[in-house]
Amino acid sequence: MSRKIAVAVVGLGIGSDHITEAYVKHRDKFGLVRICDTNPSLLERARKEFGARETCVDFAEVLADPDVEVVDICTPPFTHHQMILQSLAAGKSVICEKPLVGSLKEVDEIIRKEGRSAGRVMPIFQMRYGTGIAQARALIESGIIGKPQIASIETMWNRPPEYYQVPWRAKWKTELGGVLTSQAIHAHDLLTHLMGPVRSVFARTDNRQYDMEIEDTLSATVLLESGVPASMTATVASADEITRLRLVFEHVTMESDHSPYNPGGAPWRILVRKDSIVSDVDRIVSETKENEQGFAGQLLAYYDTFIENTEHPVTLQDARASIELATAMHFSSRIGSEVVLPIGKQHPYYSGWAI
Repeated sequence: MSRKIAVAVVGLGIGSDHITEAYVKHRDKFGLVRICDTNPSLLERARKEFGARETCVDFAEVLADPDVEVVDICTPPFTHHQMILQSLAAGKSVICEKPLVGSLKEVDEIIRKEGRSAGRVMPIFQMRYGTGIAQARALIESGIIGKPQIASIETMWNRPPEYYQVPWRAKWKTELGGVLTSQAIHAHDLLTHLMGPVRSVFARTDNRQYDMEIEDTLSATVLLESGVPASMTATVASADEITRLRLVFEHVTMESDHSPYNPGGAPWRILVRKDSIVSDVDRIVSETKENEQGFAGQLLAYYDTFIENTEHPVTLQDARASIELATAMHFSSRIGSEVVLPIGKQHPYYSGWAI
């Protein structure tokens, strides 16, 4: 019987998905010892449904519980920074939803504090997990599909007006950003996960659908360090919802499933333009085992690294790259020109774009 990791989930919004898709599904690996939320009625329903040993409305009780090994932070974005630091100070490890924080300054502080803590931090990027994304990665790593040529990333989602009626949404200080960091952040992470880091970006953000502080529209062109250009578009005004990645290589074009919240789950469409590698492509695809997707996939991978004390499957450096890209996009839109990475401590947006 495997050892269980004792987890406390904080926040019953997206936290409920973490529980149902991962912690309940894999009770042999995770013990849900505590749930924390500011809504007592939600807590009571969750206690009955998920069988948590303890519930509380005060985050301090989570930190003081000696049985809690990992704090899974699923609260609104503006709370993440302090909750992560407090958890590390209490000797806990941390799992945290996106966006991790709202600035490079904050993520760099977390990296420093993690280095002096017994606990470690894993950001959530669950779209990295699934059979389709595993097949795409296997083909890229094989080298047989040739040089990367170009990529396009679309995040076409729908957020009705009532979505933004939640008090902490639609505000820079509390949501930390709009379509760029609340919706498109996952697809943008998939691009760099598969094709490498960004060298420069030219972006335009706007409010096309709603009159609110944060952006609801994005159009950007990035240049990867490999020299590959990629386009990124995102909106919350689409009548139907899709997330689509189309990656063009010298000999193969790959297109993701269009599921908005899980483009890496189902097998991707693989188009081969070089007859001599068709059999090799088919073999690699068929030999790539079916993978758990979404939260279950990431948290299962996390389990092994936690138990073995090895590098987590998603790291603070991954989150930093995501925040750096968002920083560059917001600054590019402000000044109307290309921004070259890296962004240093003297940059006007190093301390945050929500200024």
